[in-house]
Amino acid sequence: MKNESNIKVIAYIGPCIRDCCYEVKEDFIKKLNINSNFYYFKDKKIYLNLPFIVKYQIKQYFLNLKNTIKLENTIELDLIDVNKCTYCSNNYFSYRKGNKEERNITILSI
Repeated sequence: MKNESNIKVIAYIGPCIRDCCYEVKEDFIKKLNINSNFYYFKDKKIYLNLPFIVKYQIKQYFLNLKNTIKLENTIELDLIDVNKCTYCSNNYFSYRKGNKEERNITILSI
C-alpha cells in the first residue's frame, strides 16, 4: 500500500544553553562518546553545541524513517532554532548561572 500524502514536520529548538557558554570536561565527552563535530576547544576549554546535536539527530531520524518505510511522498522538515542562550540572556533561567530552583518551560500546541 502506498502512502501518498505529504508530511510536514516542524521541529522547534527553543532557548537553551549554547556552545558559547556550555563548557564541559573531557571525561564528559569521552564517557558519552560525543563526536568531535559537536564541540570545540577555546582557551584550553571544551564547549559543547547541544542544538547542533539535536538538529543532527532529528535529520538522521527522518532520513532513517523515510528509508525504512519507503515513502512515496515527500517529507518536509522545518527546523526552527530561536538561537537564544539561557546563560547569556537575563530573560531566561539558567542552572549554570545559579538558578537552582527556577525552570524554563515551552508549551506548543497544534
